[in-house]
Amino acid sequence: MIEVTMPAKLVATRSDRYTSYVFKNTDTGEYIICTRLPNWQTPEVFLGDDGFLQLESVHAGDKYFSLSTLREEVYLYTNIYFKNFVKKADIENSEIIL
Repeated sequence: MIEVTMPAKLVATRSDRYTSYVFKNTDTGEYIICTRLPNWQTPEVFLGDDGFLQLESVHAGDKYFSLSTLREEVYLYTNIYFKNFVKKADIENSEIIL
């Protein structure tokens, strides 16, 4: 499991049971697709939002602690998950307050 934070802008989205986001890394110009899981408490992000994106890359077989079952579980699929997004407009005095 790897966590990454990058400057990014939301350029596309698709919603069904899971929400898929396409972000453009504003430093490198690369695009990244990530999944927002329905049971994760994460901020709302809208097309054109510019800020700092936090992702978690997991591989099938990686373990995590489930708050719903209170035990260690295993990821069944390899994926990149949306963890957090802080909009540049919300940053005051060059500090991020979470």
